[in-house]
Amino acid sequence: MIRITTIRRFVLICLATVMPVLAVWGQTTVTRTSADNPDKWISTHFQANKLPPFSFAYNEISSSKYIDTWTFSKRKVATGNPRIVNYIITYTDPESKLQAICNVKGYADYGAVEWVLSFKNPTRKDSFKITGIRSADYKVSEPGANGFKVRYLEGCNNDVTDYAVRQFDLTSNTSRHFVPIGGFSADGSSLPFYEVISKSTGSGVAVAIGWSGTWNCDLIGVSSGEFRVHAGLENANFILKPGEEVRTPLVATVFWGGGEMEGHNALRRFITACHSGRNGAAPLLCGGFDLGDPGQFDDYALLTDDIAKGIVRRYSQLKLSPDALFLGPGWAEGVSGPAYDGSARWNEDAGSWNADTERFAGGLAPVASLVQSYGGKFMLWIEPEIVMAGSLIHREHPEFLLKSKEGGDQCFLFNLADPKACDYLCKYVGDIVEKEKVDCLCLDCCIAPEYFWRGNDPYGRVGISEIKYVTGLYRFWDYLSNRFPNLRLTTRLEGGSRIDLEALSRTSVLNRSACREPLAQQCHHYGLSLFVPMHGTQTFVAEPYEARSAYSPLVTTHYEMLTNKSVGSTAMRAIQDELKGIRHYFLKDYYPLSGFGNVTDKDIWLAMQYHDPCDGSGIVLAFRREQAADDRYIVKLQGVLPDATYVVTDVDSGESKTVRGSELLGGITLWLENPRSSVLLKYKMKA
Repeated sequence: MIRITTIRRFVLICLATVMPVLAVWGQTTVTRTSADNPDKWISTHFQANKLPPFSFAYNEISSSKYIDTWTFSKRKVATGNPRIVNYIITYTDPESKLQAICNVKGYADYGAVEWVLSFKNPTRKDSFKITGIRSADYKVSEPGANGFKVRYLEGCNNDVTDYAVRQFDLTSNTSRHFVPIGGFSADGSSLPFYEVISKSTGSGVAVAIGWSGTWNCDLIGVSSGEFRVHAGLENANFILKPGEEVRTPLVATVFWGGGEMEGHNALRRFITACHSGRNGAAPLLCGGFDLGDPGQFDDYALLTDDIAKGIVRRYSQLKLSPDALFLGPGWAEGVSGPAYDGSARWNEDAGSWNADTERFAGGLAPVASLVQSYGGKFMLWIEPEIVMAGSLIHREHPEFLLKSKEGGDQCFLFNLADPKACDYLCKYVGDIVEKEKVDCLCLDCCIAPEYFWRGNDPYGRVGISEIKYVTGLYRFWDYLSNRFPNLRLTTRLEGGSRIDLEALSRTSVLNRSACREPLAQQCHHYGLSLFVPMHGTQTFVAEPYEARSAYSPLVTTHYEMLTNKSVGSTAMRAIQDELKGIRHYFLKDYYPLSGFGNVTDKDIWLAMQYHDPCDGSGIVLAFRREQAADDRYIVKLQGVLPDATYVVTDVDSGESKTVRGSELLGGITLWLENPRSSVLLKYKMKA
């Protein structure tokens, strides 16, 4: 084994002073060859004396200069599935003993490989500085590509353009840098999902990042047949203390062929099969405990035990049967009472997560039991990462709290980076789940954690607070899932969005954006479905156009069950039954039939298709918007077989007709007499 001697280190340091580290990063090339044989693919790209498809700088020197000389070891881990392989691959510096550990998995059925890079210091002294972490650093070779096109989604900014599909050409010597804002993985300019498409063949590579913090991604054009992928941590410049180990973002690469529209569906299938949170693979229809509070009050601040039980019984009386009933912000102690005038926000008492005993004398469990007696699940909202001054946690455990770098002594972030604090929160929230008989837990976070992380990094350890916080967040989620195997975890993204591969592995996106008018909901569904199968929103009106605009795998209906006389139970049931009859399609292959241009205008039609390739059935959902002048719109279905025969049914009229697949592929005309209306078609292949 060649050792990096002190003299060699000195030479490399000298080179680094005249040549920027980024300019000498690794040049590992990966191809789709053996993508369906992950054992072979992993053995080819992770082996001794060869640069791996990741990189970093250690002691200010690029790993591409020496990691092929580090001690290499490889251990296979049993997966219980012959189509999935798992290896722990370790690179050890012979001098400092630093370990770069790569947990690599390959999925034969999906042409996918993913890995998580970790660093461990097993010695009794500090490591050298670790910087420039690229969990993925490789060049993709696609011979005959004739250039590339990149497709990605806008991040969440609580606007109509959230999750809009964007495209650009990736040509030689061009690059794009993506990074989220605020410490939320889906906020800002981009979601951490990309497909790079060969212009000549339609084949390509999808890249997905799993990190519920500040990841980064660079896509760099090299030539007409090659491009580079860099993905890792945006903020990383730290030493490791003795015995310390930290992880970095998960990065998955999915290879596909067969046409341009197969790329996003290949990623969707992979996410659905391999990265859906425990108990999170099934669609969910929720009903709210909506009292119709006076406008100045927040959400459920006036709800009482008796009223909540009355609402549960009203659902049953009206023969409405959502899968779960959702109790949102306002149930905890301190948010209401004799002096409460509605001017305060519900999170002003965050950190005291006990049911308000004035309104719920026996806690929430009696309400939960009643919901469950009618065959439903009880879903409870909580925001455990925020702690306000004067709350229970602030009073009893101030040592577990982080202040922001701007200072202030009213709002704190619960420090999940501290193992003791994380243990406390795990048990605290877990005990609430047990005591209140919670079936589904909705987790929220409405403050940007990045401003707390940056102000609490120790000197010389930039990024360490974020790394340990995000790792603690995963431990918190995993604890709840392990303690309660049937518990479903969801996230409510009112203030910040966590939509990434690691978050999707543990939670479902219950509310994808705070912008919820019908046009925005159509746009959000249209874009986000490209890469993310499981996501949801809310609807407040049982009217077909608005309700269908909100149709998603996860939907929460907020109807004023006790006071609203404007909407009848017949309309509510019609919406519920229609959604339940089609929602399974939302997890199948997806085709955005209106293309990838601007879809936010009020004077257009918008159409989307979901197709089940297993049985040849599917749905088409289309909207004629309020200013759309044309009463007809042609859509060309995809995924159907040209020589097969299909029965197409208009759900609204009940009319059916039999057509050839070639006709569906060539284009069928949708007709809606009035603007601001919708059409829902079902189709199935005849035997």
